[in-house]
Amino acid sequence: MRIKAADIVSLLILIAAYCLFRYPLFHLHGMKQWPLALAIAGIAISCLSTFLNRAIISMSTAIGYVAGFCAGLLLHSRGVDAGGGSTDNLWIIWTAVMACFIVAGMLISAVKARREA
Repeated sequence: MRIKAADIVSLLILIAAYCLFRYPLFHLHGMKQWPLALAIAGIAISCLSTFLNRAIISMSTAIGYVAGFCAGLLLHSRGVDAGGGSTDNLWIIWTAVMACFIVAGMLISAVKARREA
């Protein structure tokens, strides 16, 4: 196993993005646990991809975390449920965009590995 600079950079991006989204930008989303849950999932995926020597997956995960948050802010909608509680779909958009980036990174990595073989 060889750790590449891209793996370290992607982990640093994830950590920095989490610290930025969770604390200074809290007023934009109001979520306490979900940014951490996504960051932990992203860090786990990045660490696994580092051990598998797949830097593309690690970078796409970090980019997906940031892009998902931005897409969520742009596309989310607020509403009220039947019981009168407030609802917001930012967390769904954030998760879906991040998942799409991770899958795209896996596909790109698989194509790259196939071409090299």
